[in-house]
Amino acid sequence: MKTAVPLLALWLTACQAPQPLDFRPDPPSDRDGVTLEQAREAALRLWPGQTAENVRALLGRPDETSASVYGQATPAPWDGTAWTYRWERYGVTEKRLVVILVILPDGPRVNNWEWYDF
Repeated sequence: MKTAVPLLALWLTACQAPQPLDFRPDPPSDRDGVTLEQAREAALRLWPGQTAENVRALLGRPDETSASVYGQATPAPWDGTAWTYRWERYGVTEKRLVVILVILPDGPRVNNWEWYDF
């Protein structure tokens, strides 16, 4: 009888309905203090010809940068740099914003930008 009581308690515990799990996904992580929602709003204020300083003021420091020659298939290729901003969820990149800046004598200027989903 001594062993029957603990076994009965274990059996009753196992028969209880499991509690529902909260499956609300976490929002993408902030990067440099800028949330994905803030970045989407800020991207609405980007425009071609904007300075690199303006981009940094809107979006913060980029996560990655790279330099390349753009427009090589055109008569007037140009030097530029790509600023990449990433937002992650669960350690995996979810959204990326890439801003392409043309290198001009008075400093880099926005040429174009594009969002990417992963």
